[in-house]
Amino acid sequence: MHGSSVRTLVAVLGVCLGLLAGCGGSTAAGDGPSPSQLRTVSLAGVALSGSGDGWAVGAQETSPITTSAVFLRVHGGAWRRATVPVPAGNTALNAVALAAGDGWAVGNAGKGALIMRLVGGQWRTVAPPTAGPLNALVLIAAGEGWAVGDATVLHLHGGQWSAVAAPSAASLHAVTVAPDGTVWVAGEGGLLAQLHGTQWATTTVPNTRMLTGVAVTSAVGWAIGWQGTLLRQTGATWARIDTQHTWAVLAISMATPDVGWVVGAGGLMLHLQGTQWQDAGCATDNALNAVALTSPDEGWAVGDAGTILHLHAGKWSVPVSVAG
Repeated sequence: MHGSSVRTLVAVLGVCLGLLAGCGGSTAAGDGPSPSQLRTVSLAGVALSGSGDGWAVGAQETSPITTSAVFLRVHGGAWRRATVPVPAGNTALNAVALAAGDGWAVGNAGKGALIMRLVGGQWRTVAPPTAGPLNALVLIAAGEGWAVGDATVLHLHGGQWSAVAAPSAASLHAVTVAPDGTVWVAGEGGLLAQLHGTQWATTTVPNTRMLTGVAVTSAVGWAIGWQGTLLRQTGATWARIDTQHTWAVLAISMATPDVGWVVGAGGLMLHLQGTQWQDAGCATDNALNAVALTSPDEGWAVGDAGTILHLHAGKWSVPVSVAG
């Protein structure tokens, strides 16, 4: 099950179980409709440069069973839809990452992988070294990074992608690189694994459902997933933190080892300050699929129905329009 399918399932289950109405409507900070031209767009990834400019990616519904990959660009705080040639057929982008002037986006074209690279300000399609869809991506430097998908791990080195043996046959939905260079992946069945050289070591965690995100700082590790899952690493042990939620937690971003945000279904937003995660209320009832921070008080979150939230001076608000 690839990234776009997981988000669709989360939305459907949320509606059926009444989970997405948990905020009881948008808060004052989130007033203002999602741009009408984006209501059929699900934004799945967002990445920012040090200046705060960046990109969001996702897919727009073109029929009840097909989608077309979408790019949005933010410059000077203003979002604009970008015209980017993408392969014909059923396409979606599930993640985007930027590093030192380099940019990559990954997703699926039909049942196969879709990889695109930002070159000279233009996105270009790159032939993938694997057949399966890709769900998540991390860059650690220009031309250096990792991507994961359905039983798939890819390594980007010197600007070239190559396949690496996956830790299991499970679908992977998150990848990160710790400050010490250790690669962590997470996914289906509560899988959490780290790469030592060429060998994977699987970690036992108190969750056997889907893990959707992982972040490892110099001080602590965090993993998130379905049914309100939030796990904290202490030494070699991962312990569950009670979030008081049963919604799916879908994305995490850390500004510092002790300041971060997680977002998820139903507009779920939790804020880490120090050692405690606090419920930050909701700026939208739509599922939030990705979040990226440029500092403890600045960042963006994106999600379903074209939702784009701006964290400015520590408070979330919704942009009033998207051009293009």
